Amino acid sequence: MSSEGHLFYIKQRLDSLHDIDSKIAEILRNLANATKKLREGEELASRNEDLPKLAEIKSEFKHYTHNFYENLSDATISLRKEIKLLDNQISGVYHLDSVRKREQSMTKYEHSDITIIPININKKATNLANNKLKQFIKDADLLTDDIDEGMKD
Repeated sequence: MSSEGHLFYIKQRLDSLHDIDSKIAEILRNLANATKKLREGEELASRNEDLPKLAEIKSEFKHYTHNFYENLSDATISLRKEIKLLDNQISGVYHLDSVRKREQSMTKYEHSDITIIPININKKATNLANNKLKQFIKDADLLTDDIDEGMKD
């Protein structure tokens, strides 16, 4: 790969990491806004005041929660891809190095198992993770349904 190719690849990685960083900032922003709306909704519901405002708060809470999970998913997937790209680059360098040393020393020197990640980053126990996510969403729906019932009373 030429030096221009290396620079282009590095720029792509940096741009990708910048996008991930922006998504993480957005995740935190959405989480803060959802928490704020949840508190506002609880306060209004406890006082049984301003029921149309309560419906608006519920809608905003759902919007922020949806955006939180969407950005979290995007950031997780993107970060996992970047880690795998980096791991493949490192593994490839060690693999080429091991081939050269093996040719020079005529031994079975092998580095192809070397990775920068000491753990497997592939998703495990997907059913358990999905069940926990579904339960969390049901709990959030119950919270917002309680607000709806307060508006009907």
